[in-house]
Amino acid sequence: MTKIVLGTIQTLSIAIVMLALCVGKSPAQEQQQKQPKMSTSWQAALKSPGGLIEFVIERISESESNDGELYLHVGDEKIKVDQGVINAKKMVLSFPHYDSKIEAKYDQTAGQYIGKWTKRQSKTKFSSLPFSAKPMAGGKNPKSVNQKIGGRWKVDFEKSDDPAVGIFKVESNGRATGTFLTTTGDYRFLGGTVDGDQLTLSCFDGAHAFLFRARIGTDGKLSGTFWSRDSWKEKWAATKDPNAKLPDAFKLTKWNSNVPLSKTKVHRLDGSVCSLADKKLLGKNGTLIYVFGSWCPNCHDAGEYLAKLYKKHKNDGINVVGVAFELTEDLKRSTAQVKIYLQRHKTDFPVVIGGRADLGKAAATKQFHLIDRIRSYPTTIFVNPDQSILAIHTGFSGPATGKAYEELKKKFEAIINQWLQQK
Repeated sequence: MTKIVLGTIQTLSIAIVMLALCVGKSPAQEQQQKQPKMSTSWQAALKSPGGLIEFVIERISESESNDGELYLHVGDEKIKVDQGVINAKKMVLSFPHYDSKIEAKYDQTAGQYIGKWTKRQSKTKFSSLPFSAKPMAGGKNPKSVNQKIGGRWKVDFEKSDDPAVGIFKVESNGRATGTFLTTTGDYRFLGGTVDGDQLTLSCFDGAHAFLFRARIGTDGKLSGTFWSRDSWKEKWAATKDPNAKLPDAFKLTKWNSNVPLSKTKVHRLDGSVCSLADKKLLGKNGTLIYVFGSWCPNCHDAGEYLAKLYKKHKNDGINVVGVAFELTEDLKRSTAQVKIYLQRHKTDFPVVIGGRADLGKAAATKQFHLIDRIRSYPTTIFVNPDQSILAIHTGFSGPATGKAYEELKKKFEAIINQWLQQK
């Protein structure tokens, strides 16, 4: 009897295993699962008045016929392109959060995509640069690499009275990365080369189109030129200084104490008017009022961080309020851009429209009387529960600045902890 039962159990076990195999994945499904994703890359460039702003476009897909996911590689940054297509006829990369786009057609004679990049500057004004992209090929090795270019530098830009700091890293193969820190924010992730005594760094992230060139002299100093898009050019010089630093970002902008929050009028995203004293905007234990523009890459770095900060502390009675200054007087368009911004950073902290940024910072200051001057997008205002201003931070040192970014986050958290200890 026992033998019969055991035999029956064994038979049932084999049947169950065979049934599982039958209803499992088909050979085609298993093959598809095992098939590695394919990567195709193009060496891309924008032609600026100062030379080529170079970067890499990468497509990662399941097969050659699948557009897959698209990325930009700039220095040490990998940027996902949310909207784009690359096929045998065209290349289109859209950056809706910056209201900019690359459009190019494939030129069989040249063996590359040729077109242009455009970005809105105001209601009627656009920036534009010629664009090209071709399949990746091996890079040229520099004849020599001056390692002295790596390090920390005190920088003077010709058209600015404010100090700046350059941080550069140079590898043995000539690859260079780094950024510039300024009182209004950093220049984000820069990438390029060192060839002999010549430094070349550039950045393209959908909004910024920067190119820096410089040469190190026999005196050990750097001198060169900076180009931005198709409209800005200035000289810059630098002296190596391991102790180079910026002034305290909490001491640059002042509160107009005679202008209460209740007198600072803004537009809600539904078009209605309110003041910054609106109870729906203020946190019970403290509020970060964040002056920004959806068109500003530094503001996206700040927005990414503040979205995490808001999620962490909103149940503690801490609120984040964005005050957006956009590029046209069209409130409907501004609202749409702000919503794209919020969606990109996966956050729901309240945002209002403060005014227009395309008219310049002086005009923006007249629209926003809470502080003495809008020096930078972003600017973060720390508001006490009694609606007085505890502190104002000008600019933002983002992830490209490394240590400076970590220090900034610690300072913001310290202010919040101060509020929470006092509640």
